[in-house]
Amino acid sequence: SLKLKIGKGPAGLLILESKNEGLNTWVSADGVSIIEKDGKIVRTIGLTNNVIGLRSLQEKTFMDLIKLSPSSQSINTEYLSLDNPEVFEMKLDCYVLIEGEEAIEILDKEFSLIHISRVKENKFLRWKVKDHFWVDPIDGFVWKSIQNIAPNLPPVLIEVTKRPAN
Repeated sequence: SLKLKIGKGPAGLLILESKNEGLNTWVSADGVSIIEKDGKIVRTIGLTNNVIGLRSLQEKTFMDLIKLSPSSQSINTEYLSLDNPEVFEMKLDCYVLIEGEEAIEILDKEFSLIHISRVKENKFLRWKVKDHFWVDPIDGFVWKSIQNIAPNLPPVLIEVTKRPAN
């Protein structure tokens, strides 16, 4: 299960519905679905503006990124597609920064995780945002994230409250 909060709205609980080829589908009681791959949101259903696709060039896993020294930057390009307004493969230049080790608490349990920041930018729209991921240094599992998924939506906060079985 995970806790999801969009902007200043109330937090809701999502349950893992399925795992298929590296994609995890999480669903809420009110019909919102989040599909994520390795902690990154790649598709949504039931929001005012849904991610209908996220394609990445030169994708690195969080384990690959953890091996970079702190303050190292990794550069990637992503293509984001949305449904409201319709956007097909908006180019995003992405820069990754390893912030270092941090202790975070989820449901009264403390975790020692690696904080990884990701800046996404589309110069045409003048949209520049920073996503945050807190990653287990042992296996690359993302326990917490703050992700900006569309220019017209507030950030999405995710905290995994019960890790799915492998």
